Amino acid sequence: MDLDGLQDILHANRLLEGSSDPDLVVDVMNAIDKAKDLELPDRNILPAAGLIGGIRLRAIEALHRLAYASRPPYPDDLIELYLRWAPLRYLGFFDHNKDEQLVVSKAGRAMRGNQRRVASEELGIGFAIRIAEQWVRNLGYAGGMIDVIDIDVLRDRGFVEVGGVPLDYDDEGRHPDYLLIAAGPEVRQLPALYLLECKGTATAGYPVKQLARAVTQLDGVTIGRYPLPSLAVSTLTGSGPVRYYAVELEAGERAPSRTVGDRLPEEVIGRPLPPRLDLYDLTDLALPTAWTSLALFGGNVDAAAEWDQGLDLSDVDEQPTRPFATTYGRAWGIVTESRLRGRTIVIKRGIDEAVNARLSAVDYDGLLAAQARFARALAERGDPASRVRRRPGGELRVESAAPNGSVLSITVR
Repeated sequence: MDLDGLQDILHANRLLEGSSDPDLVVDVMNAIDKAKDLELPDRNILPAAGLIGGIRLRAIEALHRLAYASRPPYPDDLIELYLRWAPLRYLGFFDHNKDEQLVVSKAGRAMRGNQRRVASEELGIGFAIRIAEQWVRNLGYAGGMIDVIDIDVLRDRGFVEVGGVPLDYDDEGRHPDYLLIAAGPEVRQLPALYLLECKGTATAGYPVKQLARAVTQLDGVTIGRYPLPSLAVSTLTGSGPVRYYAVELEAGERAPSRTVGDRLPEEVIGRPLPPRLDLYDLTDLALPTAWTSLALFGGNVDAAAEWDQGLDLSDVDEQPTRPFATTYGRAWGIVTESRLRGRTIVIKRGIDEAVNARLSAVDYDGLLAAQARFARALAERGDPASRVRRRPGGELRVESAAPNGSVLSITVR
């Protein structure tokens, strides 16, 4: 493995070109109109805020988001392997062309059939979550905490409805992938909620068809009484440069503001939901769900059990956790080593130390404040939240941080 090449692939800050303009909206609407099984949504389809001309990111950021979002459907002793699988599997998937654009590598293009389809879908998740973070920032949450929750986790607990009817497992997949939670730099207001549908393909021309289906999955989905701002993203990882295509559904009526001090009493957090919750109650109950996922990402199983007391962790083989240094400050999490082509690859995934401390303390307000400080520090750095460090002897370290306090570090030596 060539370390200089790996540095270019994982670390280089490239413009990920994208499309999100009125022409794309028209194309998506025409695709819906032509499809026999789709109907135009009740809400308007719009270009996604701030995503018209592409965004700058590093490939490591997409792998970080994929590793974070890819949780197994049940906790067991394979969770550690699962969570570090994404960075290892796609370590050599990308390359750069002569124009310094991010492209799929020769090895990635050699994938065929179902394996290639799965790769496109999974990378579509990683890129879409990172792109959605930028979209949320453009909507007024620059410098604030942003987290993501698998919608299936929420619908299991009765959070999500379509047309007033709770989603169940007979809905044939017609529901979005993720819920985003965003909090501003100040923690007085309750965080805002957004929906995200992720698509990925290797076939040119197919993103428009994917977006057509995506917006119908987003339309009509409500949490509480209010339709949420919704984003659909399709990432093309084909023979040319990696690109994204994105549209949003307008929010419609928004809920009136309410402060964090009005939230539900602590005794309902992590318990079965009471009936007829409104948007505010659901926001307060969604946050512990996100914090449970964050705790599991960093190996803080005790904190995960506190934030979701209905979570069965009896079969989890707890991994040793320890502090480690990053360019973003000290973090706490799991460190694993693997051998690949004569190189040692060290993957560290964890949580900012201050955020992890508030997770362990089950401190609702303190945790929001710690995440806000971490996200604000990332925004103030003026970089795209990933760094590279070279050390004597040919060691390479690439790092990525997300605005929820999670950190991913890959070292090759």
